[in-house]
Amino acid sequence: MTAAKLSRCRSLSRRSLDDRKDVNVESASPPELGAEIGPPPPMTSDRQRRQSRGLQEFRYVLGNLVVAVFGPLYVLAVLFVGVGLAVVLAGIPLLALGLAGARRWGAVEARRARLLDVWLDRTPPPPVRPGLGGWTIAHLTDASAWRVMLYLVAKLPTASTAFVTATAFYGLGAVLATYPVWFRMGASVADEEGVVKPETTLRFDSFYFDTWLSALALGLAGVLMLILAPRAIHISLAPDRLLSWILLRPGRGAERIRDLEDMRARTLDDATSALRRIERDLHDGAQARLVTLAMDLGLIKQTLEDDDSGQNKQQIRDLIEIAHSNAKEALTELRNLARGFHPPILDSGLDAALASLTNSVKVPVDLSIDLYDRPSPAIEAISYFCVAELLTNVVKHSDATRTSVRVSQRHDMIRLEVQDDGRGGARIGAGSGLTGLAERLRRVDGRITVNSPVGGPTIIRAHLPLRA
Repeated sequence: MTAAKLSRCRSLSRRSLDDRKDVNVESASPPELGAEIGPPPPMTSDRQRRQSRGLQEFRYVLGNLVVAVFGPLYVLAVLFVGVGLAVVLAGIPLLALGLAGARRWGAVEARRARLLDVWLDRTPPPPVRPGLGGWTIAHLTDASAWRVMLYLVAKLPTASTAFVTATAFYGLGAVLATYPVWFRMGASVADEEGVVKPETTLRFDSFYFDTWLSALALGLAGVLMLILAPRAIHISLAPDRLLSWILLRPGRGAERIRDLEDMRARTLDDATSALRRIERDLHDGAQARLVTLAMDLGLIKQTLEDDDSGQNKQQIRDLIEIAHSNAKEALTELRNLARGFHPPILDSGLDAALASLTNSVKVPVDLSIDLYDRPSPAIEAISYFCVAELLTNVVKHSDATRTSVRVSQRHDMIRLEVQDDGRGGARIGAGSGLTGLAERLRRVDGRITVNSPVGGPTIIRAHLPLRA
């Protein structure tokens, strides 16, 4: 094998690895969003928002009439039929059917409450066992359905108040605003005291609004009522907003079920993403280097077979050096990949792992650990990566000169506190990784609080249980 052929083979093997890297970088780069996203929607003014809110609340008032009339009737019918026929056992399934209908009505009312800017989460259905008996028991013990029944009864006074307010301000306001136009159009009639006035003339006690000045005064009062009508309706709907929030939102048990469902879905998504990332890292990193290593070893073998006279020793040394370098880089990438799953130093405990972590940070770190029980392995891993993420944010975003890490235990809870003297302004959702950190803590019933005024200092506390 000639030296030119060896050089060409080495360049091809090296180019193979570089091409894999280029493909990986291009696929990881974010798409150009500007080409796909059109111009931003026009900003709405405060006046437009108030007008939109006024129309929504007026629509809600009109819909309240149906609920105020038929809601109590529905409750009475369900209770009358269900309780009345309970002695012959036929009323129990009917009562459960009525509660199931109330639950559906509550879902409609929860969507309608959005017109009042009351956004309620979906109430998960009750767990139902197989069979008619299981279905009946599930709906009879459904606390959300009973709350909807109470809601339908309580809507009668609240809906009546809002409707009377809307009628008074819009109806009476329209009458008074147009009073100067028609106050003298009626035929003249005599009152009980013999005073002759147009029959359309308004009066208060014995005072007649029969002059242009008094008519204009009533007209201005009517215009003022029309202007104040949206605000008055908004105030009159305060009991409806409170009623919807108290009786239509999911209970604590339902919220817990929904949170667990959300966390399960996010955990599955994260697991899928992690597997894809591992496959990509192995394919584009260690696997590519091992392929190149195999090619280099093949070239070495072929060269040794063709080199009977020993003239290509330098080329063989170069190939061996390249293969050795690729082997070391593949080992490094595999080691880094494994460290991302579970740092080996965590086997020595959280204190040793955090001590090693803080020693590698560019910013000076004051570490304090006060744990009298060892957390479970999952909590240790989450705590480690939580502190690592927060210290990474300190180095990248805070311009801090010093930071401190405090780990303490209170009963069966662990508190992680990271404080720095940087510029502050950190918040969840600002792209600093705190959002993902909050989601990771939430999966183990943990939470995070951020106190970071502009100008600093920043204090971030994470609370998580001792056992997962």
